[in-house]
Amino acid sequence: MHIVADTNVLVSAAIKPHGRFARQLRQGAFQILLSDAVLDEFVDVVNRPRLRVKYQLTPQYIHLFLHLLRLRSQYIEPTEKITASRDAADNKFLELAVAGAAEVLVSNDSDLLALHPFRDIPILTTSDFAAFLAASSQTDDTN
Repeated sequence: MHIVADTNVLVSAAIKPHGRFARQLRQGAFQILLSDAVLDEFVDVVNRPRLRVKYQLTPQYIHLFLHLLRLRSQYIEPTEKITASRDAADNKFLELAVAGAAEVLVSNDSDLLALHPFRDIPILTTSDFAAFLAASSQTDDTN
């Protein structure tokens, strides 16, 4: 399953390595689609001094998490410009989801969630995605 996860979902996975999304990522339950824009924003956010101190994000840990992302991702560079989100900064996730034919876009951002579904791509919260993933694996098990 190919998904797009917004920056906040990726940062949450980095700071909560024992959380459900991070666990599923490590287990290979899905493959994340990444672009330069999404990866650059993630690196910028996790390197903010306030976050690094608060969550004890060492350079070594950030490096390891980036390695995990690279192992569990597919790189896509979107070609279509999309301007559908009320927050222009969120359009990069829509562009990536469309370019990579994502099965789901995972976000807890109300600006993205308001667009659900976007071009037949469901936009789900992390908890709704967990239920979607569980249902998908049950369907796969019965086939």
